[in-house]
Amino acid sequence: MKTPLVGLLVASFLMPGVGGNEIPSDEAAEYRRLVPGDEKAHQVIAVLEKILIDDISFHDLSVFDALNYLNRKVVGEMGGGGINFVIRPGERRDAGREDEEGRIGITRMTMSFAHAVDEICVQAGMEWNIEFNEIGGAPILVLGTRNEGQHGGAPSP
Repeated sequence: MKTPLVGLLVASFLMPGVGGNEIPSDEAAEYRRLVPGDEKAHQVIAVLEKILIDDISFHDLSVFDALNYLNRKVVGEMGGGGINFVIRPGERRDAGREDEEGRIGITRMTMSFAHAVDEICVQAGMEWNIEFNEIGGAPILVLGTRNEGQHGGAPSP
């Protein structure tokens, strides 16, 4: 039985050992666009890495629509709710490519939620991290402008 995304995120904060490094990633050992965060963010990313999404297939979507697609896949396959996300506008690394704006696509048999987000950011010229809501401390997936020289390459949790 699969555990809902919200359940995994809550469990990672309430139960020691859940959301840690005990299950190795089946993906690349490094994220290309992840901005390193604190230990709490690291725990959430470890949980997102364990959420495997089957049959990912979308093309020509905006970043917003691509993230909604992932959330819907997780909710449909696992039940429960998805993760809240924020897209911060700004000067994109690939500005001037307006003809390709909104053209995000992934086709994979199985991919972790975290690696799918990373791939979306690679294609969009963005970076991502985990922040926490000031009220209640809920995790929020944040995508924003990629700052050259300060971008990802963070190891998988």
